[in-house]
Amino acid sequence: MLMFVMVTGCSTPVISGTVTGAVSSGVLITLSGDKSSSTTTDYSGKYSFTGLENGNYTVTPSLAGYTFNSTSTTVSIVNNNDQVANFTATAGTSGGVSSSAPKFAYAANSVTNNISVYTINQTTGVLTYVTSAAAGLNPVSVTVNPSGEFVYAANEYSDTISVYTIDQSSGALTYVTSMATGSYPVSVTVDPLGNFVYAANEYSNTISVYTIDQSSGALTYVTSVATGSDPVSITIDYLGRFAYVANSADYNIWAYTIDQNTGALTYVMSIAAGNNPSSITIGPSGKFVYVANAGLNTISVYTIDQSNGALTVGTPVATESYPVSITVDPSGKFVYVANEYSNTISVYTIDQSSGALTYVTSVATGSYPVSVTVDPSGKFVYVANLNSSNISVYTIDQTTGALTYVTSGSAGTAGVDPQCVTTTTGAI
Repeated sequence: MLMFVMVTGCSTPVISGTVTGAVSSGVLITLSGDKSSSTTTDYSGKYSFTGLENGNYTVTPSLAGYTFNSTSTTVSIVNNNDQVANFTATAGTSGGVSSSAPKFAYAANSVTNNISVYTINQTTGVLTYVTSAAAGLNPVSVTVNPSGEFVYAANEYSDTISVYTIDQSSGALTYVTSMATGSYPVSVTVDPLGNFVYAANEYSNTISVYTIDQSSGALTYVTSVATGSDPVSITIDYLGRFAYVANSADYNIWAYTIDQNTGALTYVMSIAAGNNPSSITIGPSGKFVYVANAGLNTISVYTIDQSNGALTVGTPVATESYPVSITVDPSGKFVYVANEYSNTISVYTIDQSSGALTYVTSVATGSYPVSVTVDPSGKFVYVANLNSSNISVYTIDQTTGALTYVTSGSAGTAGVDPQCVTTTTGAI
């Protein structure tokens, strides 16, 4: 079903709306037409696109495992009017048009300097190796833009970001270009609207900011901003308003606001973390920040001031030995932590009011797990094991968050020492 809406009237055109029903937060909303962009719904199911002009637009919702009352809404803005496009979500694929299920996974292999490509079995979560793409020297971080069109890999020893397009049938990568960064980029991320890329440069103590060409994925350098010492992880809130950086040597977190037009960062504050914070993440509610402290074997918990992005510290919780990667599932109910020296993943539930964590259990991994991610459907967890050069696959108990081991697949032909694993919805 395709809904068409004509709008007339007011002065500052905005397209906004709410997703209700079986799911609300974390739904990918894609805008196409006279302007292309994307965002995700916040914890209350709301989204918005600003800075629009008169023209024709299509708004499309997508989240693996859910269908929506319409495939998209077509909006024609005339006379600079605002427009509202609401959607209702239903679990499963019957009774509507299915949203895109997760399709592909990518692993950055630091010894063989390449990116392994996998398809995802949408029922079991099992990975099937497809091919590899050459990267720069020592790729240690890889990410996918929200619409599943582009891949970005941070090459620590080349001081570059490699840019690729994704073949929507096979997941194979086509190299586009490389972009210079600061010294030793070790973390790369895309904002949830798909407009900007950020790289944390460990040796130059900076964050590099880029805009994304929406046709090719190529990057244009905007600026760099100072951080604390040894920034090793950067994350963006789900509305693209705030950025947070973990500074390993300073034992702290820096917070920034994001200029919605340029992507530039403005410093807000710094706040103490544990020893050697190694990974930082935000849940889909946009209310809480979690930091894995490798040197203290803890997780720091913070709440976000929704007006300016400032953080307030909560109660830390213990992990196992040397937690180096942390992530939140798309439902915002569970946290997963990779403990490199224990060879385990720790599982926690999230208190939806306070953000506090409660330990559930831990499961065995391969040797030296250094990256953990949850696929966008929220059904599967993937773990990159550095020393065993493989990817562990688990299914998620949707009630408790506990993990059940499925299998471990190799990092692929000529893929050695995977440092990071990520997935994409293939949602375009």
